[in-house]
Amino acid sequence: MKHNKRLIISIIIIVIVLSIITSVYFSSLNIESLNSCNSDTDCKIVRLNYCGSATAINNQNENLWLNHLYFEDISNHGVLCKTTLPLDYFTARCQENKCMAVQIENP
Repeated sequence: MKHNKRLIISIIIIVIVLSIITSVYFSSLNIESLNSCNSDTDCKIVRLNYCGSATAINNQNENLWLNHLYFEDISNHGVLCKTTLPLDYFTARCQENKCMAVQIENP
């Protein structure tokens, strides 16, 4: 019985430590480090933050950015946000080797 309690406590501690490390890692992500490009096809429109808005990142960084947003969504759950334009009002463009979200004139 003591062995089971120790195992459960160890697992809980590991989960907490991993959660903290993951949260710190994803909170330190910077969009500028994820949006380098060579052409428009390198870029993709994604949600900027918990409250919405649009930004563009390199396609290769999509999973990393989605994981960042997942942890941001958890930490901001219940926060009220100002209305933003939907993502389909934007297109991704590579401008000066940086992915940029450009608003579409007539969506």
